Amino acid sequence: MNTTIAPSQHELLIDWQSNLTNADSHAQVLQNIQQSFHEFSSHSPCKQVTLNFEQQPELGMETIYRLVKIFKLLRSKQCQLHICGVSQQSQRLLALLRLDQSWSIEQSVAA
Repeated sequence: MNTTIAPSQHELLIDWQSNLTNADSHAQVLQNIQQSFHEFSSHSPCKQVTLNFEQQPELGMETIYRLVKIFKLLRSKQCQLHICGVSQQSQRLLALLRLDQSWSIEQSVAA
């Protein structure tokens, strides 16, 4: 699993594409993301998870729904989610997250 702990020690950075090259399937990447979060949060409180969606292949809706479930777990742990990359997948994911009114979603575009 390609993850990085930011200097603050409270941020987990996950790059989807680099994980996909080391996994057999999207399902395994999802499992790796969940495992990384559990391992990370067992050492220190995780305040933010950043998921990089740049340069990635098409994700099926089942994968996107499973990501939403993982993100609901993050929210229950008071962890902020940051999604990087403007792609069709990230737009679908944001649309699903917006359906749940308990999310506070801010979208920014890098210049």
